[in-house]
Amino acid sequence: MSYAVQIAEMFCVYAILGLTLNLVMGYGGLLSLSHGIFFGLGAYTTALLMLHLEWQFLPACAAAIAVCSFVAIVFALPTVRLRGDYFVLSTVALHMIGYCFLYNLVAVTRGPYGITGIPCPAIAGIGIASRHGALAIAFGSLVIVTLLQWQLARSPFGRVLRAVRDDETAALSLGKSVVWVRGFAFGISGGLAAIAGGAFAVYHGYLHPASFTLNNSVLIVTLVVVGGSGTIRGPLVGALFVTLLPELLRFLPVADAGRADLQQIIFGLLLVLAMRFRPEGLAGVYRYD
Repeated sequence: MSYAVQIAEMFCVYAILGLTLNLVMGYGGLLSLSHGIFFGLGAYTTALLMLHLEWQFLPACAAAIAVCSFVAIVFALPTVRLRGDYFVLSTVALHMIGYCFLYNLVAVTRGPYGITGIPCPAIAGIGIASRHGALAIAFGSLVIVTLLQWQLARSPFGRVLRAVRDDETAALSLGKSVVWVRGFAFGISGGLAAIAGGAFAVYHGYLHPASFTLNNSVLIVTLVVVGGSGTIRGPLVGALFVTLLPELLRFLPVADAGRADLQQIIFGLLLVLAMRFRPEGLAGVYRYD
């Protein structure tokens, strides 16, 4: 049962991350490889406030959202003017700077030693000490983020964001500020990613910078592309793909020595086939170029 609970928790976390990145990628048309660092910054902010200042989970998570939104907007406003590969490289730089901050600022983050003893969350004065309770927090967070994304997608801001994605010149001719629209979307995306970080921190009770490497950002991009960008259902399908499929491949009837290699080969092959026959994603409508 604990194994199934952990898989469900990871699905919720990665679904939240996929949905929040989808706001920038699917609706904004920007490929970002920095989303994993907002995940980590949100997790560390929530954990440190709960551990050292004895904040409750909800205020700590709200503070993490504010911190990540601020960092995202400060980064986005000067960089969203960049195009193509240059913007992608700037997001890689942001991730590396953030990772170095988490790893080397030992006095605050404990760096390579990690943070232990993260207290169990309490909501409305009710302590949640079980893994099932932490899973309920992750699932509730996923529901909230899904509803927020659905509301944003159908709002005037969502329509402007899609217009900027489809034809930036036309949006400019209509008086829309491309920089501010994309910067605001980046800020919302980074802030909401902190929710996944908070849920991750209280579920595991331990944080280490190794959980927030660049590979994590690549995995989040992968699930958005495979699931389908530009829709609500796409990141949910993508999160199911990247969390459930590798676990199913663990049960291949082969020797333990070769199982890990075969698992990676099959997973990579399925990714290639998915992109070959469904370039817009398994459940998507917008093809990211």
